[in-house]
Formats: sequence, C-alpha cells, structure tokens
Amino acid sequence: MSASRFDPGEYSDRPPRVDAEAPSTDSRARDRAWFERVLEETEKLLAAEDALEPRQIEALKEVARRHPGERLVLDPIAVELVLAVVSVQFGALAAAAPVWQEAAWQIAQALLEDPVARPRLEALWGHLAGG
Repeated sequence: MSASRFDPGEYSDRPPRVDAEAPSTDSRARDRAWFERVLEETEKLLAAEDALEPRQIEALKEVARRHPGERLVLDPIAVELVLAVVSVQFGALAAAAPVWQEAAWQIAQALLEDPVARPRLEALWGHLAGG
C-alpha cells in the first residue's frame, strides 16, 4: 500500500505560534489548518506501517524498547510514538523544540480520542511491543 509522504517543507511557512501576542483569526485558522494537516499525515503514517520509512520504524521500535511491557497511554508512549515519526521528518527541530512537544501531545491525544485511529495505534503498539 502506498501512502503520501509527508513533506515538511510544505508546512514550513506555517509553524505553530510561540509568541506571547494573541494570534489573529487568520493566524489561528492557519495554525489550526497546519495542525490538522500534521495530524492527518501522522495518522496515515502510524496507521500503515508499510508506509513508514525504515528510520521511522526504528524510531518507533526504540520507543517500545524504552517501555517494555507497558500498555499504550497518552503520556509518555503515544506522545513518544508521534515524536518518533515527526522527528524523522523534521530532525532535531522536532525533537528539541517545546512547540513540537506540545504538538506531539495534542496529536497523540487526538489519535487516542479518534474511534478509528485509536485501534490502529493500539495495534501498532502491540506489534512494536511484542516484536
């Protein structure tokens, strides 16, 4: 199965806001649209293990190695799974920036609350944790 590849350059002009000023309505709409696109791409990647790059699979396996025998929970496991996928796409920026930590938390929460995405994420975690 072939899934679209996430292109970080496609979103580089719309990073999440980190300044103290209240964002404008247009800015909030752009930020929300950016979040929705990252969420959608992350869900696609996590739902279809065969669409993952080898580096992403290894990053996901590393999360499983850090949490052997643990059940899937929002924090830290689901958050770390999301960070593992986006860190490969965005490198050190995603791993270190506080805004990415917050985005990963929100994306993980959205995935766990979604009735379609949650079973997929649980199946992926079960596969990673068991293999």
